[in-house]
Amino acid sequence: MSIRHAVIMCVYKNDKEQDIKLAIESIINQSIKNHLYIYIDGVVNNKVKDLLGVYSSNRNIFIFESEINHGLAYGLNFLIDKILPCKYDFISRMDSDDISLPDRLFLQEKFLDMNKSIDVIGGYCTEFGSEFALKVKKVPLEHNDIVNYSALRCPFIHPTVMFRSRVFDSNIRYPVNTYYSEDLALWYILLANGYKFANIPEILLKYRITEDTLFRRKGFFKAKCEAVLRWDYMKKMKIISPMKCTMLIIKMISQILPIFILKVLYKKYR
Repeated sequence: MSIRHAVIMCVYKNDKEQDIKLAIESIINQSIKNHLYIYIDGVVNNKVKDLLGVYSSNRNIFIFESEINHGLAYGLNFLIDKILPCKYDFISRMDSDDISLPDRLFLQEKFLDMNKSIDVIGGYCTEFGSEFALKVKKVPLEHNDIVNYSALRCPFIHPTVMFRSRVFDSNIRYPVNTYYSEDLALWYILLANGYKFANIPEILLKYRITEDTLFRRKGFFKAKCEAVLRWDYMKKMKIISPMKCTMLIIKMISQILPIFILKVLYKKYR
């Protein structure tokens, strides 16, 4: 039986050797076979280089590297372009510091085989790594709920995402001109183009969340970029309302608050 799944993952200089190993092993040990494609985005330390060198001998792992750091969106697009000619049925995201549960790909494949109209699927996760981690992080399940939810929140936990490969046949790719918001920008493009989304009510992944995670999600430029993306999305989908506009402003303000306040908000209001 041919392998239906390709998993894509990017590694860069700040990733830790042990985290990468756990992420890779979680994909190797999936209950169904898959191919893992890894893009090394710029120079990494020798420990990481040696680790990936060991995995390069695995016939189900394909590693590409660049001496220049191009950014996450570029790396993901590079891997997608490598994968498409291979005609996999599904392409899944993975982050280099998270851990996929053993049945993640199986559960998502099963759902997509039973729901032919769905193009992109995610699921729940359990968070770890900080005092503000959630035991279960949930997201909406049905497409119509996801459309409305997406105006103010990210509709997927991005390392749980699985695409049908056909999504990328029309040359849609991760936008490279956003400020650390490539996932959100892609979801908006896909929703505006009529692709159908779903999440399954299963914990698929252990998601690492630390203070560094909060630092990456805050700041004026990221807040501004996301606000513009969200406003454009609401206009295109014709879902503007006074409540959404108010919440958009609150969302933007929250992204420039001090870390100690963000920790409280992340624990109580997600």
